[in-house]
Amino acid sequence: MKGRHGLTLNKLEEDQYNQHSIENLNFILWFKAYKQRFNELQQSEQDKSISPKSKSKKKHKVGSPPPEQPFRPEIDQVITIYFDKASHFELNLPEDIQKAVIDLANLSTHPDCFLKAYDHVHYLIESSSIPEFLNHKYPQTSKPSSSSKFKRFFRSL
Repeated sequence: MKGRHGLTLNKLEEDQYNQHSIENLNFILWFKAYKQRFNELQQSEQDKSISPKSKSKKKHKVGSPPPEQPFRPEIDQVITIYFDKASHFELNLPEDIQKAVIDLANLSTHPDCFLKAYDHVHYLIESSSIPEFLNHKYPQTSKPSSSSKFKRFFRSL
């Protein structure tokens, strides 16, 4: 996002790093890229990982065991980085969301396993991080129109 005030993703990343919440932004960016890569897989590969949204018991029998699912090593690493209590990059999530995501992601590599965490982290960034970033770095941009522009930019990532 370029403009009068030079609001950029790089400046937001720098601010998030300084606020010790860069993991939130990194998780959002990872999730969006992962979802796209997963959706680009052939349907037969996608079918190995069942969506937690799937209501059909039949559908659950179609999925593959976790080790045979696409992107399993990456998902295991993501669980360790963002959801392990011992990680320096653990996301600030309510316990119920954290447990649900871990349980789902241990069974499936489908992107929907991470939706609750994504929604929560996205809300935190949009409701707290972006306004704080704008107020501290660009006090002159605290007008609603500037904040709205930056929120639209963030949603478009």
